[in-house]
Amino acid sequence: MQCVAAWMVAALPCVAQDLSDATRIYSVRDDTGLSSLMATTSTKGYSLSDGSPVRFEDWYQAGWRDLSVTWMTQIDDHSGLIWGMGTGERGEKYRIDPSLRLGFVYRVQPRQNEALFLSVSSVFGGHLSEDTCTANYGAIGGEQEVNCRLASTPLPPNETLDYVFDLQPRSANKVELRYEFRF
Repeated sequence: MQCVAAWMVAALPCVAQDLSDATRIYSVRDDTGLSSLMATTSTKGYSLSDGSPVRFEDWYQAGWRDLSVTWMTQIDDHSGLIWGMGTGERGEKYRIDPSLRLGFVYRVQPRQNEALFLSVSSVFGGHLSEDTCTANYGAIGGEQEVNCRLASTPLPPNETLDYVFDLQPRSANKVELRYEFRF
């Protein structure tokens, strides 16, 4: 048993080197779609009944955008494993959870200058959730929980809660078929 364990420990650097040689960056994105939604939201605002402005940039702007990096590790001449992660993002009133991407890519090359790629992948995590606010509606309603973005709309405060962001990434499950022709 010690010989097997010693062989496995001795082989790890070779296996790690082989994996490193077979792994390439597949994509790098500084936005999962949800990050853009929050950036757009941060440009909005409204005015309170006394005319003072409420700007969303303090609530919905992050110092760090959700960064997603995906790699492909080649298994053989025709297939590869897609894997990666997203960092997540946080603002005062929202959170995008970190994520993990796993998938598979298969390539068929009918002719030397043509290739057909099929890739399938899924994202685990990356959920966007938004916090609520407490607003004071004075004599007409007192303090109530409300969707921060919709506090000044004509909607009743309890109905604004139906519009709190609670979203999964737009590309959580992805199937892609790509044809490539080189000339």
